[in-house]
Amino acid sequence: MLIGLGSVCRRHLIDPRHGLFAILEGLEGHLPPGAFVHLFGVKGQAMSRVKVDSVDSMAGDFATRVKARQAGISNTIAHRAAEMNRWMAAASRRAAPATGDQFRLGFNH
Repeated sequence: MLIGLGSVCRRHLIDPRHGLFAILEGLEGHLPPGAFVHLFGVKGQAMSRVKVDSVDSMAGDFATRVKARQAGISNTIAHRAAEMNRWMAAASRRAAPATGDQFRLGFNH
């Protein structure tokens, strides 16, 4: 079972009542056994600290459009693909497993 949680794109990570960590901690013990968690709208910087099954973000695509406009170039598919590859490589490095508090939540399978 996949459970989607969103949108979390404007949430701070550490607000004690409304932050992303507080929300995830509130779910602890209330998810069905074997459930997977997907977060909609997680910013790239949060991926290094939030350990769930999957996330998505349009932040990279938005930044690509802004870059193209500022550079005065067309936001072609080739430009978007190159920027997405760069963004994905950085996101993969941030999302790489590391020991931290989020692992105790039991969202990893």
